[in-house]
Amino acid sequence: ATIDMTKGITGTIPVTNGGTGLTSGTTDQFLKFTGTTTLASAADNAGDLVHLNTTTSTSATSTVSINDVFTSTYKTYKLFGTVLFGTDTANLQMQYTKANGGTVGTADSYNWLISADQLNAGSAEGGSQGEKYTYAQLNYNMDADTTYAPFVFEMNFYDPLQSFASYQFFNGRITFYEANGKFCTGTIGGQYRENFNATGLKFTCSSGDITRYYFNLYGIKNSGA
Repeated sequence: ATIDMTKGITGTIPVTNGGTGLTSGTTDQFLKFTGTTTLASAADNAGDLVHLNTTTSTSATSTVSINDVFTSTYKTYKLFGTVLFGTDTANLQMQYTKANGGTVGTADSYNWLISADQLNAGSAEGGSQGEKYTYAQLNYNMDADTTYAPFVFEMNFYDPLQSFASYQFFNGRITFYEANGKFCTGTIGGQYRENFNATGLKFTCSSGDITRYYFNLYGIKNSGA
């Protein structure tokens, strides 16, 4: 015998009878068993990285802002970026912001250290550092080209709202091509030693323009105290 499931059935079919125990679900969530084998709607399948923002353009500009993306929801954030420059020997500078980008952290309290390996008919170490600057420098001596020499990076931002520690710290990995013909890859670490409670970031080309770019920012679940 067969049963027409479109007729004669009302209400919620329990799990014990082959149903889900639910009448509806939530967008982007999935069904899972609990300890009592009852199906429930949950968001765990979204993963640990939660996409928060994409900022991208192929039009030249001297600055790029990513505003009001740091909130109390997450304590640690990950940023992926790809940037191309219009002027040789330029570098990318970063500052923290708040108030929808209207307030920029410009105090001379940025410290950073870049350690990179350079490839040019052999290998050698290179890098850059700065103490008590009004910005953090993310690379150095960039090659300029419309397409083939981007600056690519992956950076972590720790507690930008300063709910746990007194200063904002960041670190990550960088890869780029120098104007003197050297391929470089390495690490960067830095801090902003101010009570600033940052909610965003501002990126500035040291000379000339950024010709094209994209930034993708993610919040990391369960990343705080």
